[in-house]
Amino acid sequence: MFAALEAGYEAALTAHDAAQTAIPPEEAARLAVALKRFFAAGDLRALAAADALLAAGRAERDVWRLAAGLYIDAGEGENAARAAGLYISGKDDAFGLFLRARAAFLLGHWQAARLDAQRALSLGMLARGDEVLAHNLLSRVSCSMGEVEESLREERAAFESAETLEDKASSWSNYLFALHYVEREPQFMLDAARRYGDLFKGVPRMKRAPKRRGKIRIGYISPDYVSTSSRSSDFAFFTH
Repeated sequence: MFAALEAGYEAALTAHDAAQTAIPPEEAARLAVALKRFFAAGDLRALAAADALLAAGRAERDVWRLAAGLYIDAGEGENAARAAGLYISGKDDAFGLFLRARAAFLLGHWQAARLDAQRALSLGMLARGDEVLAHNLLSRVSCSMGEVEESLREERAAFESAETLEDKASSWSNYLFALHYVEREPQFMLDAARRYGDLFKGVPRMKRAPKRRGKIRIGYISPDYVSTSSRSSDFAFFTH
């Protein structure tokens, strides 16, 4: 079956390369199937199939959604924006807006990324994990625009939206990192760090017999402990 898929894929690409115009519906269908299969297999030929379909402008909506995500992962902002636009097709689709926001971010269009991500969240139709990612994206947009306090608010919103330990830990870790760039009291920094540790209270600790008895030795090695972010975050720890 995979051999037949590859043959159909090659035939469709040949037809596209020869014509460099709109490809017939049957060839577009072959490329769409190839894109989905190659994407699932992590095969880079999915990008070539997406390129051909994008050039032809002919595919089902679900294919454009897949293509947009593929281009975003490949860092191709222009193609991602086009595919996301074709997926949205005038509809107020929350995930489509989120995809377009990610494409705009890749292109450095901060305000456009912000507006689309905010609109996607306001529709209330994103999956919980995508809500977290949308807030993460808004935080990165704010940081890129020099709005650190807003970036902090978005990371806290991501944390509040998160359901899984992985998403909560990632969002709070981002929040802690952003705190390096604002003025906060040492106790505030310490409390924030402790809250991160509280996330893992239920995680079983590895148990093993100590190899020796005596003092517990704790070391911290840094090539520059004068002006690093580690110094800022650890200050409260060492002073309390």
